[in-house]
Amino acid sequence: MAAQITYSGGVFPNSVALSGDFVYVLNKNGTTPNITGFRMDTIGTLHWIATVPLPPGSAGANDIRFSSDSTRLLLTESGTNEILVFPVGGDGVAGDPVVQTSAGGSPFGIRFGHDGVVVISKAAGSASSYRSGDGDTLEIISCAVNDTQKASCWISLTRAASYAYLSNTGSRTLCSFQVGSNGELTLASAVDANPGGTPIDSSRSLVIHTLKRLASAVQLRPWPPCFQLVRRNC
Repeated sequence: MAAQITYSGGVFPNSVALSGDFVYVLNKNGTTPNITGFRMDTIGTLHWIATVPLPPGSAGANDIRFSSDSTRLLLTESGTNEILVFPVGGDGVAGDPVVQTSAGGSPFGIRFGHDGVVVISKAAGSASSYRSGDGDTLEIISCAVNDTQKASCWISLTRAASYAYLSNTGSRTLCSFQVGSNGELTLASAVDANPGGTPIDSSRSLVIHTLKRLASAVQLRPWPPCFQLVRRNC
């Protein structure tokens, strides 16, 4: 079956959020940066359902994610140091965002844990945790917890959501935070791994995949029971 190409609804799509058959794309550039939503049918075709412009003055939009219950979309903006919370109806249509100032500079990657806890990496070199409650605002649990690294951009959580791993592009390292039962963050290791390249993304399945710019390799890091990352040659 040939791949299907669908217009993203804007310029420079750089992040995608998926929940069930709803898909939202972040289009960060152009005269009207926006998020555009689609419904995916049973054969994988995307059907437009909504386009919501970002607030005037938005800059540096990085990541978009659905909340665990799919009733909200979170979006980070490092240029304005803000987090946008979009309410999402049962029909998948997103409403206008509630704007919240980030706890810590340059919010970047987003990951949801358990019980409404969300962990956000900060490119200024830290991570913060919040609780997403009934309203469209975030309650701060841990403010900017310093990881002593540079450009802490992308983040992954373990399946149990008890550890968070950040890829620090500027320092060329990976670091880890322990996530307490109440969502509180504690730096576990400032340098868990030194990939030997420039990590630009990470994801979690049975292993953590760290992509390295200017290197034709993907390094694999095993998850539990041992949470310490060990470098493997590619």
